[in-house]
Amino acid sequence: MTAFLAWLLFAGNARGVAVDWAVGLAVLAAGSCLTWRRWFGHVAWRQFATDSADVHVLLAGLLLVLAAPHAFHWEITSDGGLYFANLRSLVFDHDLRIRPELEFLGLADRPHSIVPVGPAIIWAPLYLVVAGLDWLTGFSGRPAGVAHGLEGPYVRAALVSSWLIASAGVVAIHWRLRREFGRVTAALTSLLIVGASPLVYYMVVERSMTHAASFGVVALALTASDVWFRGRVPRSPEAFGMGALIGLAILVRPQDGLFGIFPVVALCFTVRGSAGSAPWLKLLLWMAAGAMPFVAAQGVVAWFVMAVNQVPYQLVGGGGYLQFASSRWLDVLFSSRHGLLSWTPIVSVALVGTVAYLRRDAAWALSTLLVFVAMCWINGSATDWAGGSAFGGRRFTSMMGPLAPGLAVVVFAVLRRPVLVLAPVAGGIIFWNYLLMMQFEHGMMTRDEAIGFGRLVRQQAEEYTRPPYFYPFAFPANAWFALREGLPIDAYDVLGVEPLRTALDITFNERGDRFLIEGWRDDGDDEFGPRRFLDGEAALMAVPLDVPADRPYAVSIRARAGRGAPNEPPVVITVGVNGRPFGLLTLTPAADPSVTTFTAPADAGHRLWRKGINRLTFRRVASAGRPAARGAGPAVVVYNVRLGSNP
Repeated sequence: MTAFLAWLLFAGNARGVAVDWAVGLAVLAAGSCLTWRRWFGHVAWRQFATDSADVHVLLAGLLLVLAAPHAFHWEITSDGGLYFANLRSLVFDHDLRIRPELEFLGLADRPHSIVPVGPAIIWAPLYLVVAGLDWLTGFSGRPAGVAHGLEGPYVRAALVSSWLIASAGVVAIHWRLRREFGRVTAALTSLLIVGASPLVYYMVVERSMTHAASFGVVALALTASDVWFRGRVPRSPEAFGMGALIGLAILVRPQDGLFGIFPVVALCFTVRGSAGSAPWLKLLLWMAAGAMPFVAAQGVVAWFVMAVNQVPYQLVGGGGYLQFASSRWLDVLFSSRHGLLSWTPIVSVALVGTVAYLRRDAAWALSTLLVFVAMCWINGSATDWAGGSAFGGRRFTSMMGPLAPGLAVVVFAVLRRPVLVLAPVAGGIIFWNYLLMMQFEHGMMTRDEAIGFGRLVRQQAEEYTRPPYFYPFAFPANAWFALREGLPIDAYDVLGVEPLRTALDITFNERGDRFLIEGWRDDGDDEFGPRRFLDGEAALMAVPLDVPADRPYAVSIRARAGRGAPNEPPVVITVGVNGRPFGLLTLTPAADPSVTTFTAPADAGHRLWRKGINRLTFRRVASAGRPAARGAGPAVVVYNVRLGSNP
């Protein structure tokens, strides 16, 4: 194992996925043989291999995850730069003034973070080993300035440490599931926890973020809680150790302090079922004593980092990062902008299983549900509730360990009833054939010539997602949005998280398409700019607004009409707001684009506009001898719509 770590740290980044995975598998095979000879020599090798097949498969998968960054990068990224810069500054400069480190790493200056330690506490042991070897051998050449400690083996020490702690958490969860559900269920569940959740992204692409490390620490803490607090009153050292593990989780990621609910709930269930009185207060104090050094370290380092960098920061309250009085928890779960359940459907399955798990292990299931609800509300109250440029619901990555038993309940049920798998597979095959039939009937493929299967599959996706498209993993949020706003159900995908604005300037390009609901056609730009055609008699826009009630409010439309027949009369378009007429748009055929503005007086605004999604309709008016149908008369082209008090 030591040789393998040395290989990972010092062999450079040019090895490739296959090489690292092959070396890792060779180490796994050698370790397996040594384990069998030392502890299981009394059984045949084949029996040992069979009994531990699930562990071998899981470890092989984790080794592939370890090697996978070669397909991406071995770099410190995003918030990881803050943690790594603080660690390097503490070891080499001893001042925590990290702007030079961040500049060297090519990362934005971010000394305001309230999580200055993060996974650095996990990286520190291996980082210090590398620093010690560097001091003894001078392998780095000891570059002058801030570069020393920010390159090569130092970076890999941090990234490998995140993988190690996350893998330890996966293995700990796996052993817990193995004891309760058996090898096959445990293996499938563990692989799903890693591969079907945001965890795999943060173990492969963004290892320097907190999420892989926080998952590992939380998983280890909760499995320890399950051993120490289950079925008996824990001893004082166990309570202290439990507090220390929760404190470590807080140091890595403060939000994970919520997992302190687990030992408290387990203690409640244990004490309730034990004879005599239990030292409640004493055990809670021991847990608090174990957590206190880590919590204090978090507070002191956060204060010091912000003080030396002279950056004020407000966490809670007016203008602060968290607004606990309101929460966008529904968007946190279902939004197309990194919604947890919409991006990671396996969590929905795990939540259903967790409810069923209440009958089997009420303490664990209840703790999981309590922490999940609290996390939803807290994350929804943050100003960046979507997690910035996150991959999925990244702030719930540490929840995957607690959700594992619930997911195992579902996997166990499916394995016992194969029809639960066969029925969806059969349905999927039938649906595939239906899509193929629709492609064939709609002329999407030639009937008597060969077609590339790649094109065929892309066409199937196009056929399946024709509007209005229902995305099942955003239900019921998308259905509630459609019912509340009177819009197609798929409008939730792009408009459900749009903030309400007092003014909007919508250019009819790809970015503006989110506001165009139906009746529009894209035929490319022209010399006047991005545009969309009115495709038929009427078209609909949806605009999220909070219109001021004390001032006039106007809509300005930049549009033109195409060429028509000789002596073609002007094209007239009625513009309506929420079902009420608002103005007439008159366009001369073949003229350049013109801007028309309609203004509603302040005292009429409340009758037209609503706080929320407003429907803006464009309807072609029929003229003498010409119906208002598709293709009748000159084309109507819209370039821009501006809404505001002074558009």
